[in-house]
Amino acid sequence: MKNKFLILIFPVLIKNYSRLSLFIKTKKLLESVLSLILILYVLAYTFPPYTNPLDVCAQDYFKNAHVVISCDDVQAKSVRNLAIYNFLSASFNDDELGMTGITNKIFINNYAINKFELKESNVFTHELEHINQREILGFFNFFFIAPAWVLEGGAEYYRGKPTLDICDAFKTWGESSKQQFYFESWVKAYYLLEVKKVSYIDFLFIKSDSEYEVNKNLVFNVFCKNNNFENY
Repeated sequence: MKNKFLILIFPVLIKNYSRLSLFIKTKKLLESVLSLILILYVLAYTFPPYTNPLDVCAQDYFKNAHVVISCDDVQAKSVRNLAIYNFLSASFNDDELGMTGITNKIFINNYAINKFELKESNVFTHELEHINQREILGFFNFFFIAPAWVLEGGAEYYRGKPTLDICDAFKTWGESSKQQFYFESWVKAYYLLEVKKVSYIDFLFIKSDSEYEVNKNLVFNVFCKNNNFENY
């Protein structure tokens, strides 16, 4: 029984492996490698090395009225090793600040936080808001329906401000970069939540850009009125 289970996970252990065709050998080898990677990922996710535990309940985030999650339901780790963080996030992006998975576990990229000279608590708030969003929206809506700009814009809104300098980021509006996307998502969230006074629940359930018109010039004037956005 044990041997059958091992062969199911690692097909290369089958007795007649050497007699198989090259195609079948390659297929079973790839399946075995994927199984190994999955096992290593689960182990790293469950028992992450090079990490420091973070005190979730000490965060001011939970004082926000819209929060429906409990701090006791969340685990958080600050990851000191970039290779471990990249493996956990599966993005291999040195600029990524933090991540949440399908469980209520948060990993903060200590390397990127130091690189951009950011406050760990601000990144923590962003990731906590994603868990809160998932609780409000439900698993399916969060992962498959809600637009990315709504989720990231809401998380940046409760973080307090975008990672990029607000006035400088307006100069590069429309450029294709992850941080720029986060910034523009924050602008949309700020406009709808602060200017149009859309409730946060209604904001989270927005399904397309066409549901609301966003005036980015107004947001620019709120924060950068001594500059001229039209010249950017």
